[in-house]
Amino acid sequence: MSALDEKYERLKEIIRSYGKLGVAFSGGVDSTLLLKVAQDVLGENVTAFTAAQRSVPAFELLEARDFCNERGIRHIVLETNELEIAEFSANPADRCYYCKKSVLSQIWSAAKELGIEQI
Repeated sequence: MSALDEKYERLKEIIRSYGKLGVAFSGGVDSTLLLKVAQDVLGENVTAFTAAQRSVPAFELLEARDFCNERGIRHIVLETNELEIAEFSANPADRCYYCKKSVLSQIWSAAKELGIEQI
């Protein structure tokens, strides 16, 4: 078994240990891979959470929705407005930190309502 195969099997073991998992799904390469592996391992016990942000092109949200719809993955879209975050709107060098912090906080809240303890 190659080192890559070993890491892939380890990832599946970790995901399996959660039982239920929420994935912060942007539609990018990393979150798409994680979501697909999580679905392969957990089936219906995985939920994708995507933030609909004003600073992200609408087609990216549509692609994320299509990916989930085509695979039967439960997908929750959270309406966000990063411009309402004072630290983001001030446009400092670390604005992305404040935006991600806000989005992940919303994802955690939505996940907990569904009984999901791992993101």
